[in-house]
Amino acid sequence: MGLREPVDFKGQEAKASWPFCEILKDTYHKMEFIEITNRNIQV
Repeated sequence: MGLREPVDFKGQEAKASWPFCEILKDTYHKMEFIEITNRNIQV
């Protein structure tokens, strides 16, 4: 439990969250696309 630990944790967190962010973005775009498609079908 030194001063190095938060820095190391932040580095790990950044590495771990990067692919997760990409998945979230991809999912968001798919949801957005489905929403637009549904709107077009309804009209």
